[in-house]
Amino acid sequence: LKDKIFEPAGQLSGGQQQRCAIARALYQHDEILLADEPVSSLDEQQSKTILSLLCQQFGTVVLAMHDIDLALTYCDRIIGLQQGHICIDQPAASLCHDDLTALYGD
Repeated sequence: LKDKIFEPAGQLSGGQQQRCAIARALYQHDEILLADEPVSSLDEQQSKTILSLLCQQFGTVVLAMHDIDLALTYCDRIIGLQQGHICIDQPAASLCHDDLTALYGD
């Protein structure tokens, strides 16, 4: 992103905007991170790298995610909502992909 340093944020791609927001969050050194689809515009390798870094940096991470595999890999607990109600609230280790497919679709 070095060549984009003076570009208005609105002119960056979705992935570039996400990387800037993640860098800002990491720089601020807060204890808690709340993020809505923080890696949805990133490729698989970048997503894994960023999620690992976020989980290491923050004591508490609350993510809204729709990528089942990433959620099962990087989250300790999965809370699934359906029509505004909690329908799943379990440790990620006790769940598998098929347990969440009905909730999120395949």
